Amino acid sequence: MGPLQIVLGTLCVLLLVVAVVLATQAVRKMLAVIKTGQPDGTRFGPVGPRLKNLAVESLGHTRMLKWSTIGAAHWFVMVGFYGLFLTLVEAFGEVFSPASTCR
Repeated sequence: MGPLQIVLGTLCVLLLVVAVVLATQAVRKMLAVIKTGQPDGTRFGPVGPRLKNLAVESLGHTRMLKWSTIGAAHWFVMVGFYGLFLTLVEAFGEVFSPASTCR
């Protein structure tokens, strides 16, 4: 491992730690807001249909697609973020082991 890889690796790990801390703080703030609401006893129905609905709404964007062009654009943005995540994971791995690319 050369000096450039050591510096880049250190920077990547430090930025990752900062990102995780900031994301954790943001999630905690969101949960604090959510916990201020009233409990809903009807939300503990059968798990199977609820998971199916979650998958259909998340992957299919059925409610967003009611707005046609806006919904389709929103779906492409969502797919783009999945691609960005996979690209970042690969780039992070290449910092430490350049020979282990997915090519």
